[in-house]
Amino acid sequence: MRRAVALVNFARTGRVGEKPGISMIVLYIFAAIFVAAALCARFAPADPAKWHIAPKDAPDPGEGGVKVIGATAPTFETGPRATLERLDRIAMATPRTKRFAGDVESGMITYETRTLFWGFPDYTTIAPVGMVEGCKITAVARLRYGRKDFGVNKTRLDGWLETLSGANES
Repeated sequence: MRRAVALVNFARTGRVGEKPGISMIVLYIFAAIFVAAALCARFAPADPAKWHIAPKDAPDPGEGGVKVIGATAPTFETGPRATLERLDRIAMATPRTKRFAGDVESGMITYETRTLFWGFPDYTTIAPVGMVEGCKITAVARLRYGRKDFGVNKTRLDGWLETLSGANES
């Protein structure tokens, strides 16, 4: 540790053997806390039981996401399985997105999408609901850390559903 501090001090001052001042020690402490917090957010384990919940049963995500159920859920002419298969392909084409839990056979999939810089996870659960003809897509997209996502989850989900609408028309 002494050698590392000495090397940093040499890089900063150009002088060998000079001890760091209190301001540099405080800076090192804040940098260490910052790096530790970033690593915790990126590598913290996630419990599928907490995030892989049917959209109708999921709590309201508030400003940190969006919930699409009932009258607000879009309707598609294809059946639930075919619609979920298409939506799965669309979601998996999204950068930094992976299947977190579920699959097409189970009729519900939760995706984890990570932010570019920090790697914070967002979770989106999709479950089609069959109707006499076609199906409705119910979904909930929410963040794991924080309280507000500045519309990122809504924008992502709207993009997936818009692409799915275009895929259904062709």
